[in-house]
Amino acid sequence: SGDNYTGSLKSASLPSGRTYELVCAKNTNYGLDISGGSCMAQANVQIYKRNGTEAQAFTMTQLSDGNWQIRNYKGMVVDVKGASGAKGANIWTYDWNGTNAQKFKAQLNSDGTYTFLNVGSGKAIDVSGAVMANGRNVHQYTPNNTLAQKWVLVDVTSGMNAKSYEGKKRIASAINQNYVLDIAGGSLYARANLQLYRRNGTGAQPFNFTYRGDGYYSIINVQSGK
Repeated sequence: SGDNYTGSLKSASLPSGRTYELVCAKNTNYGLDISGGSCMAQANVQIYKRNGTEAQAFTMTQLSDGNWQIRNYKGMVVDVKGASGAKGANIWTYDWNGTNAQKFKAQLNSDGTYTFLNVGSGKAIDVSGAVMANGRNVHQYTPNNTLAQKWVLVDVTSGMNAKSYEGKKRIASAINQNYVLDIAGGSLYARANLQLYRRNGTGAQPFNFTYRGDGYYSIINVQSGK
């Protein structure tokens, strides 16, 4: 690690469907991170010291048009706020909707790093001011070939699959990940029905997973505690 990328971390190739840390080339102690480890829409995207959590793990999926979806391990995708084309527009998380605000071109640089260019705006995912610090904001900016826009991809697929699944999560259908398990009516009462519903950011949809030993977990709705 250090203040400038020197190739000490080998950047992974980019096969679709694998999970990566997106490590800052400016200082490889830091990586792309979801603020507070949130699994909800509109959570801020920032950089933070690498810590091996799900907030810093992103599954890269190549779409049929050749562009890439960047989905955080907790379920939301990286998105340009308001589909803005402006320099400095914020990057946050959002439900997948298939718009260009959520699609990125993966540009492989000569030093083995990647730059991610938003399809809608043509601008790069960029660390604001190139400042390496916990909580430093990530936005989009005119491509400029600086280290603030370069990312080293470290494949963590095996490690993430081996992790405990404890923590707050939503449970998405494999048929359509826009639909998740949901407590009908957001009920706080016992015997409320469990159903499938479109992601909507309410407390009816996240669940806390707690490991109970011997391979078993309790799954408790965040809002009701049941």
